Amino acid sequence: MGDFITARHSFNSGDLITVLPGFQKVYLETGKKVLIYQRLGLPANYGHSDNHPIIDDNGQMVCMNQPMFDMIKPLIEAQDYVAGFEIWQGEKVDFDFDLTRQHSQMPLPGGSIHHWASLIFPQLESDLTKPRVKPAFPRGTPVSQLVMINRTARYYNPYIDFFFLKHFQSMLRFIGTYQEYESFNRRWLLNIEYLSVKDFKQLGDYISDCKFFLGNQSMCWHLADAIKSPRILEVCSTYPNTFPTGANGYSFITQTALEYQFNKLINE
Repeated sequence: MGDFITARHSFNSGDLITVLPGFQKVYLETGKKVLIYQRLGLPANYGHSDNHPIIDDNGQMVCMNQPMFDMIKPLIEAQDYVAGFEIWQGEKVDFDFDLTRQHSQMPLPGGSIHHWASLIFPQLESDLTKPRVKPAFPRGTPVSQLVMINRTARYYNPYIDFFFLKHFQSMLRFIGTYQEYESFNRRWLLNIEYLSVKDFKQLGDYISDCKFFLGNQSMCWHLADAIKSPRILEVCSTYPNTFPTGANGYSFITQTALEYQFNKLINE
């Protein structure tokens, strides 16, 4: 379809980040950029959680709303293999990612979310060890000695606690929603500072230069994994469909492993 390829995406911002490497590969092979259309307002029918933070004007959980679209648009359009990121208005596309949820043979919610797209569209199979979101900051900015933390109310491990972070609070910054920030501090008796961002491109800039990132399965995690920053993943004990890809990635399901990985990176 002309000088670029087109795709429709209907799901969460984190899911969107996981499909980018396939388009990066296509661009490197063909020179064609991707024009991504995002469908807004798709109901978020997870069945296992009522904590999804994205809601529509009627208070119903949805995968992406207008404010979330506006936050992620600068990040997506900053990638050199993306021709644009627009709201879907019924356009026909080359790649319709709704098929990754509708096909009867998809093993959802199992398997690695990074491979869901290429199970349906094999031409998008790519090397996930390579960075797929371009860092904007040079190393050595004021955030380079800070640890970025994010923990959502979904996809977490209930057997983990974060009381040990009390000793490191001056080096920590929480990223995510303000509700998540307040909940994290309150639950673990912490006083970590909140780091606000104007959009997800700025969030990616901070993650690209932080000392390391610690978080559960979330958009923030997928962004850190795409950038290949040093990062630690809290693996969800119920729906473990996300794991680190490539260098500098670590994961845990036990308290011992969490504290081991944290101390390893904090001392590097």
